[in-house]
Parts: sequence; structure tokens; C-alpha cells
Amino acid sequence: MTDETRYFTDQAAYDPDVVELMDSVLEEACRQALQYAHVSDSVRSSLARATMEGVQRGMRDAEQLVEFVMSAIPAARDALERDEASGGCSSLAVTAGAGVGEECP
Repeated sequence: MTDETRYFTDQAAYDPDVVELMDSVLEEACRQALQYAHVSDSVRSSLARATMEGVQRGMRDAEQLVEFVMSAIPAARDALERDEASGGCSSLAVTAGAGVGEECP
């Protein structure tokens, strides 16, 4: 369990499955964030806050949640908007169930 996940669980009571989801989403978002920025403690904290916000909004799908969390990084948000505007798939896509980032074909 990461420090951020401990923070999540200290702030509210979450089901163990949700805590696991938040932890895996945060790790995937940090991995994907490396293509846009150095993942400093402040960037990781921003991603953690976005993860918690998504969960509080009821998001439980890992792919949707990672995409939401990545929108906390302006460069990632811009890339996602370009992908959507061009009609292509998102370069932030996550393989369903695997939790591993995958580039669009």
C-alpha cells in the first residue's frame, strides 16, 4: 500500500477493492505521466487527489479512472483532447482488465 493509499483510507472508509483500485490507478497514472513530466512528489500528490476525486464521483472502471486522473496533467489533457478531436483512440488508453497502458494502433 502506497503512502497516498494510506492517506485515502485515513480520510474515508473505503471498501478494500476500492482501495486496491485507487492504488493500481495511481501507479498506472504515474507510469503514464512519465511521458509528460517528471513525476515529482507534487505531481504524484496531484494524481492522488484526482484519483480520490474520481472515486468520490463514483468512478469504478480502471480505464475511465486513469483517463480522468491523467487530466490532472495539462500536457496529458491536451493530448487526450487532440486524440478525441481527430477521431482517434486515446493515447492514454488502458488495456481492459490488465491495467497496462497501451498505445493506439
